Amino acid sequence: MKKRQFFYVFVAAVLLLRIGYYGGIYFPILDDYIQYGLYSTVGNPFAQVVLKFQDYTVRPLAVLTDVYVWARFWEHMGIAFIIITFMHGASSILIYEALNKAGIRCGLFFVLVYLLAPVGTEATYWISGSTRIIVPLFFAAVGLWCLTKKGVGWTIAAWLFNLLSYGYYEQI
Repeated sequence: MKKRQFFYVFVAAVLLLRIGYYGGIYFPILDDYIQYGLYSTVGNPFAQVVLKFQDYTVRPLAVLTDVYVWARFWEHMGIAFIIITFMHGASSILIYEALNKAGIRCGLFFVLVYLLAPVGTEATYWISGSTRIIVPLFFAAVGLWCLTKKGVGWTIAAWLFNLLSYGYYEQI
């Protein structure tokens, strides 16, 4: 098996390990019932959720994607979980490649820690939390990867993806 293929298999294995921790299924937790269960039933989500609660003043893209993207998965939250898990894996690959191209050597241990930390539920399993941590990390990783490319277009893309990441959670 070639080195690149092994790397992708390693990433997939770590993600399967993380998914397997909860038996490979997703069950809604805490805020999921409000942010996705309730939001999916609102007739005019922009007026009744976005404008009413004014979360757009702190996390503008988080509230918009909650209402218009993630709430649509309410009946199938496992699909949202798989999408976010894929984004987590893709971000690890993009960061790994960007750092190595920049001369910052990182190996499989970096990827292992990145994919498993934080260990627990809030940031990587719980949809309400992972949409604010994993999704913007993905955008930041795409932005970082774009910086490894030459040209003004890539620099603008890096700037835009990083700007997108800031719209989710202040820690990003």
